[in-house]
Amino acid sequence: MASLAGRKILDTFKNLLQIDNSNQGIDSTLRSVSDGAGSETPLHLSLSKILIKPSVDNTAVYDVQDSSGTTLMSVDTTNSKINITTLEVSVTVNGIYISRGTTVQRPSLGSNDVCFYYDETIKTLIIWNGTVWT
Repeated sequence: MASLAGRKILDTFKNLLQIDNSNQGIDSTLRSVSDGAGSETPLHLSLSKILIKPSVDNTAVYDVQDSSGTTLMSVDTTNSKINITTLEVSVTVNGIYISRGTTVQRPSLGSNDVCFYYDETIKTLIIWNGTVWT
């Protein structure tokens, strides 16, 4: 961690991150994190929530890495995807939401995608296998 020892405020204030809360620190309200010059970052913090909201969509808005620097998860806001690079994903939920709509509304998917979709036109749960709907 960088030290501020022996440095003048003038030479460091732009590097300091802040939350504008009248010097009260983090509370329960989600607030934007800014640098010392007042430039907002995509990061928003509160005591119970973290939000990352980029100013523009991008294919790699943020990554989650392990201690060796290997990316485990990447968020792509341009294509509305979360890419998980591990072979196992464990989720605890009360159920699974499956997209549904008519045959005409089926999503356009690529060869690396797998998708469950309930087609209301033919009243059937179908699966995109990377090539065709089955």
